[in-house]
Amino acid sequence: MLFPKRILLLVLNLCIPTLLFCQIKITSPQNRAVYQRNQEGFSQITISGTYEKQIDKIEARLIPVEAGQGEYVDWTVIKVLPLNGNFSSVMRVKQGWYSLELRGSLYGTLIEGTTRLERVGVGEVFVIAGQSNAQGMPQIAGIGATNDRVNCFGSATNTDSGGDFYISLSPFSKLEANSRIAPRGMNGWCWGRLGDLLVNKLNVPVMFFNAAFEGTSSSTWATTANGNNAPNPYIGGTYQNKLPYQDLSDAFHYFVAQLGIRAVLWCQGESDNFLVNQKLATSSEVYRSNLQTIINKSRSDSGKDISWVVSLTSGGSATPCSGICGTPIVTDQNIINGQLAVINQANNNVFFGPNTDQIQVVGRQDGVHFNGVGLEQLANAWNNALNDNFFGNSRPHLPMTIGNLDFYCGSNQVDVNLPDGYSNYQWSNNGSNFSSGVFSSQKLTRLSVGTDKKYYARFRDNVGNVIQVPYISFVGSSVPSASITASSDVSFCDGNSVTLNASDAAIYEWSNGSIAKAINVSTSGSFAVRTVNQYGCQSDFSPTVTTTNKPLPPKPTIAASGPTTFCADTDVTLTSSNTQAGSYLWSTGTNSQNLRINTSGTYRVTTISPQGCSSPISDGVQIVVNPLPPTPTIVASGPTTFCADTDVTLTSSNVSANRYLWNTGTSTQNLRINTSGDYTVRTIDGNNCFSMTSAVQKITVNPLPATPTILSTKDTVFCDGDNTTLQMSLIAGNRPTWLASQNGTVTNFGIQNLTITQTGRFRAYQTDGNDCKSPISPTVFVSVKANPPRVDSIVRLSPYTVGVNAVRADQYVWQVNGVANNNLSGSSIRFTEEANLSVIAKNVYKTLFYGDKVCFSPVSNQYIFKFFNDNGVSIYPNPSNGVFKIEARDPWNNTTYEIYDLLGRFIQAGTISSLDTSRTMDLSGLAEGEYMLRLNADSLLIAKRIIINR
Repeated sequence: MLFPKRILLLVLNLCIPTLLFCQIKITSPQNRAVYQRNQEGFSQITISGTYEKQIDKIEARLIPVEAGQGEYVDWTVIKVLPLNGNFSSVMRVKQGWYSLELRGSLYGTLIEGTTRLERVGVGEVFVIAGQSNAQGMPQIAGIGATNDRVNCFGSATNTDSGGDFYISLSPFSKLEANSRIAPRGMNGWCWGRLGDLLVNKLNVPVMFFNAAFEGTSSSTWATTANGNNAPNPYIGGTYQNKLPYQDLSDAFHYFVAQLGIRAVLWCQGESDNFLVNQKLATSSEVYRSNLQTIINKSRSDSGKDISWVVSLTSGGSATPCSGICGTPIVTDQNIINGQLAVINQANNNVFFGPNTDQIQVVGRQDGVHFNGVGLEQLANAWNNALNDNFFGNSRPHLPMTIGNLDFYCGSNQVDVNLPDGYSNYQWSNNGSNFSSGVFSSQKLTRLSVGTDKKYYARFRDNVGNVIQVPYISFVGSSVPSASITASSDVSFCDGNSVTLNASDAAIYEWSNGSIAKAINVSTSGSFAVRTVNQYGCQSDFSPTVTTTNKPLPPKPTIAASGPTTFCADTDVTLTSSNTQAGSYLWSTGTNSQNLRINTSGTYRVTTISPQGCSSPISDGVQIVVNPLPPTPTIVASGPTTFCADTDVTLTSSNVSANRYLWNTGTSTQNLRINTSGDYTVRTIDGNNCFSMTSAVQKITVNPLPATPTILSTKDTVFCDGDNTTLQMSLIAGNRPTWLASQNGTVTNFGIQNLTITQTGRFRAYQTDGNDCKSPISPTVFVSVKANPPRVDSIVRLSPYTVGVNAVRADQYVWQVNGVANNNLSGSSIRFTEEANLSVIAKNVYKTLFYGDKVCFSPVSNQYIFKFFNDNGVSIYPNPSNGVFKIEARDPWNNTTYEIYDLLGRFIQAGTISSLDTSRTMDLSGLAEGEYMLRLNADSLLIAKRIIINR
């Protein structure tokens, strides 16, 4: 069976990258590879390659191909100390379309430039399955992608159904109109345009694989998914190699294992409706069962719960034709219902695809296949189906990663061990051809060394997924032998050292962790080194070199029996450590362990071991003996007898003192006093020496008299012309003082009781026999309110309204015939009877404690109010420009009026609702002239002559 060899070629071609010649060669990822992202937008990419000169660090960076197509990642270490000319590492990469660059360095120096892979992406990976409207037809032009980020594996099988001949396969490429999308796609079909739409919508690259097979029914797919050969109704016999399902299984095992997957896009159903002009009797349950079998098998084959997107597809022309059919397609609802049953099954991880029966209903090629605008519409329909709901709820699967390989150098050969935990393994023979298409269990192999040799390996997990190891090669394989030479005797006294030198190599690793060629050793220990040569081969550890450090006596310390800085009347004893020493040597020449000191100076000691080794000299101990400060005196800033509202400051002499200690506990030079007592002070100098206590300073503080209270004989708010008397409390024998603030001036009064007639603020204090003044009392506020001015005159405002000539008060009290009328309070009033009138102005002041205070003006002159001879109704002004005021003595209601000219001709009529006040009558619409106005109110008929004159 040749099918596995076809896949073998495919996988091996994946491992030949497009790159610049450089120190580092990239073997993975492949140019234009797209890895499936997870829901957070990240994927895991195995970065592997070879290098010619040994390096100790490999760095990678990612550069978006164009701005906005990814997130720039600066140089990041991906591998430390690679060996044997090969490396592999897994890098977490955010979604985008990148150029990948690698560089290597040795001890911080870059080695021969940077290697670049032009295109690699993290985005969306889809596998297409179904029949011809998924596979594409070779005689119908497909649509290529315009966007650089739409990719495929651009080579597929031949077009013979079930044939056993397969063409060579090419690496990843941009999806063009004529791309053969592996493993079987005929051309770009609608997938190039769908790729453009997805890239524009998601801003990530897209990869397509196409396992669809023209003319296959759901039964054919289900039969081959179950491992059986299915009959081929077109040419007879059976589909070879368990096609069509085998192509889908291969895509999972080879492509999806390497790149990951978002979903399978399923577009099939026409063959279950029409097949060679014979309608198949496919029930909805049969179709549902077939499709679910395929989905279940895909998940068990891949070991992944792969999401599926199922289109609603069943249509074909009832009368197939050789060209463009003019008859509409026919939908088979049984097939549609079977597809819906799979989609709607709970927790099935299957999503709605497009309804293709509604696309290009008339005008399909041969009555079945989309063409031209139909392919455009098909791409748009798939794009609409792959919506936010799909991307938010489908289950992406990330690529599998390649574990580390173990290398063991030999003479012109390298033993390579593949990772544990896989079901079987296989190696190639110096190139891209494996010796057999069947996997073996060989995990460890021995490979020859040479610049002309490249080796490939692959291994398979327990569900058949193939992990392809990018090619490895070896420039050389000689195993280095590490040795150490010493610069001097390896046995030395403490404080000396020896330098250990490793034999020449590219990289060094000492047993103490150093990576230098030479190490300086100053301690006892055992040291070995292993090296890595220019081929990346690592030696065993060298024979051990042991160093001996003969210890010196420890550096002694000096213990003091007390403070080392003290006053002149004491001393201190210094004692050396190292009690096991053979002898002692002080800087004074003394050779005992203890030294008594009472003079200033710096003292050190050295101890000598019984073997005669001198210790390091001790740190110096400085002894300082300080004199006592002089006894201070106290100076007062003022009298030492005073009132309690003042104080005195006591100042210690000896201004050069560092600190002060008063008998109050205060530590400043100055002490502010406001209480009686005896006060003393001591000074403390910078050496913490205390002086003798000063002489006593006696302080006498006299108390203040009590704060006086103030009472008022009347309210403190009153009208102008009234008064109140403020009375302050006073202790017998004390002197009173008032502070009166009136009209912006403060005046003092030396009396106990103060009569107030003007607004002001008043406070008081008393002074005792010691001339001590009490605190000032709280302020008493007195407010004298102004009386309103007398009304000059009363004026007639209208025929029945009078008012004050000028408003100067809050309220007014009107007197009618000499009697106050409390119902009349405004500045103007309306009268309906003749009377003698006078008025008193009234201001009302609100107070916080005394309620309302009312102040009155004198009564005004009398005004005699008499009616005009107007029959109880006045109209004014008359003449006017047509707007009149009308006022009645009585408050008539519902008064009607009529207007006549002087010839008695009726002009107009109207109603006045009430004449309880002056009303406006607008007759400006009448022409100039004289008119008669007739008023009818409360059975009274009154006529007035009016004149309109403009």
